[in-house]
Amino acid sequence: MECINGIIDFNKIGDEIEAAKPNGSLDTVFNKYCNRRDEAIRCVEEFTESLDPCLTDEEKNQKIVYVNITKSLLEFTCHENGNQIALFIAEEGPECFQSKKELLEGCFNKTMGKYTNGEKPSIDNLPSLVINDEHCHDMNRLEKCVVFELEQCKESTPANLVEALFRFVRKETPCKNVKPI
Repeated sequence: MECINGIIDFNKIGDEIEAAKPNGSLDTVFNKYCNRRDEAIRCVEEFTESLDPCLTDEEKNQKIVYVNITKSLLEFTCHENGNQIALFIAEEGPECFQSKKELLEGCFNKTMGKYTNGEKPSIDNLPSLVINDEHCHDMNRLEKCVVFELEQCKESTPANLVEALFRFVRKETPCKNVKPI
């Protein structure tokens, strides 16, 4: 985590976004961080390598999936130097998420909560890092639930972007070969 904190100061970026909103320069903020995506990928690769002693053989075989998911998330977020995230912010995405926070948590708990037994994941209770068909079906149910809740917001852009994000990430997982139920 220290590696990522050297790339992005999560406390500072919020202030930078707020300062950039009034004058329409969100792209400058996102471009600055998107230019660091190679460093972020390196951090994730180093982190996943450090987990090797704790992983089962099956988890080690799927480790690349998580690196690819990270790359996919960064590619999606940084497409055209952050236009997606700038649009999300401009179209009241954070406000939409905040207004739906409890419902979105409910979506997660209904679909993915069983993997953490309702507890916040920690080093002592990490779920298996193997993605199987059941996980794929649960991810699909999570997507449907989250998108449905976000569609209730005033602007449709947050729901549309989140739906696109789920589909973008799915392409990097074994779920790309699993038919939704």
